[in-house]
Amino acid sequence: TIRQLIEDQNVKDKAKFLIEACHSLGDFQVRNSATLGGNLCWGEPRANLLVALIAASTIVKFVDKSMKIEKIPLKTLYEQKISRGIRDFVLLSVETNLTDITNSSYEEFSRQKNDLALVNLAIIEKYNLISGCIGGLFEHPFEFKEVEKSEMINTVMKLVKRTKITKMTNQFADFDHRLSILESILSNTAKTDE
Repeated sequence: TIRQLIEDQNVKDKAKFLIEACHSLGDFQVRNSATLGGNLCWGEPRANLLVALIAASTIVKFVDKSMKIEKIPLKTLYEQKISRGIRDFVLLSVETNLTDITNSSYEEFSRQKNDLALVNLAIIEKYNLISGCIGGLFEHPFEFKEVEKSEMINTVMKLVKRTKITKMTNQFADFDHRLSILESILSNTAKTDE
């Protein structure tokens, strides 16, 4: 469950971003019963743990209907199966390498507390290079890798504006407004690191 993740000492010690994503997921009652696998397989490209774990280059192991066991990146599983509603697999494990992380964070902007985010961002820092994932802009979580920390805001905004991924429609905020939310989140994240 999400509560078990929050209470896991290894996660507390090494994965601040994951704890922050867990605390942003629903309320206390939801976290007591919601599961990691359920959040990943839900199909929502803004799902808290999906965005956080794609940022961390997570690998998933699953068994498909042919009983073949596969290991692939979580992002690939999302794009090939989950986002298309293909539910012909059972998730067996989630593997994330938490070594060498010098800093990490998960931030989101929602209309109200514990609501699904309009925009969310997870970042992982290793040796002054930032990798991350953004939810809420496109039909798929947007992953970026190894951006120079000092150029994070400009580089990520350029990458987002140039991508060819289909934009997500949202009744509460148009794409330009969600871009400005992202820029604000990136700016706040950069200030926190200083």
